[in-house]
Amino acid sequence: IVGYSINDTVVVYDRIRENLGKYRKMNFPKVINRSITEMLGRTIKTSASTALALVPFLFFGTGVIHDFAFTLLVGVVVGTYSSMYVAAPLTEFIDRRFFGRSIKRKKRRIRREKKSDDANAGVPAT
Repeated sequence: IVGYSINDTVVVYDRIRENLGKYRKMNFPKVINRSITEMLGRTIKTSASTALALVPFLFFGTGVIHDFAFTLLVGVVVGTYSSMYVAAPLTEFIDRRFFGRSIKRKKRRIRREKKSDDANAGVPAT
């Protein structure tokens, strides 16, 4: 169960990493959203195929087999949910919380330098 969640989370983070290189001008939350959208179909298909294999055990299994199938089914659903809708937004929160200020300062500095360069461009050199 934990393996599905970790695998899905790693795949989402890998897609985020790939998309950061591909869409350099796009801001981080949009890259995360695009990555989740790209991975949603794959993740749902993987979880659905596992769930389809567990359904017969859930309905026709007795005692321990039924309980085990139910536990696995709940784990697959929760793992899929957590990798898509908990891990990625948590990444965005951490990025905004710990790295957002430095990025904002850097953008402000670049804008100031650009304005300074634009203002000095009209002044002839002496």
